[in-house]
This record gives sequence, structure tokens and C-alpha cells, in this order.
Amino acid sequence: MKMIVNGKLYDTETSDCIADRGMGLSKMEHSSEFTFWGLAQALCRTKNGAWFLYRRGVLGDEDIIGLTPDEVVTWAEQTSITSDEHEAIAKALGLEEA
Repeated sequence: MKMIVNGKLYDTETSDCIADRGMGLSKMEHSSEFTFWGLAQALCRTKNGAWFLYRRGVLGDEDIIGLTPDEVVTWAEQTSITSDEHEAIAKALGLEEA
């Protein structure tokens, strides 16, 4: 999916999926399931380093939301993702170990 958000073109085909919930797009694939609210979500990063959330609803509707690094951290803290996905996000953001 390609979508312009805040003057930037986001493309799910050319971006790296770092973590997901229900999409099965990341290298650490989850089963195909939807969240409580009926959304599958994938946290992706463009080749230029821009973060975005790709969402797909049960009816096939799709959406892309651009995220700041702080919003990425908040998403990771509030979303059920694997330990490997948490580690990949922390590495990509340059977060230090506690």
C-alpha cells in the first residue's frame, strides 16, 4: 500500500516491517489474528528512516499513520509483540539497556 501522509509517501512494499500484531509481515511473524478493536497493525520503517504504523481492519480497510520515535516507543510499550521485536525496535532507535 502507498499513501501520502503529512507530505511524505509511505510504501509498505519498500519499507521494513520491524514488528507487527496480526499482520504476519515481520520476520518474527505472528499468527493472522486481529486485535481486540479489529485491527491488525505493523510497525514499519522506510529506507529513509521514517517510522509508520500500517493498519488493516477486518473489512479490508487500510490506513497508514506516521510516527515519531517517541510514539514508536509508546506503541511498543502498549502492544503485545515479541521480545525479538522489542529488541529490534530498541536497536533501530538506539535505546540503551537499563
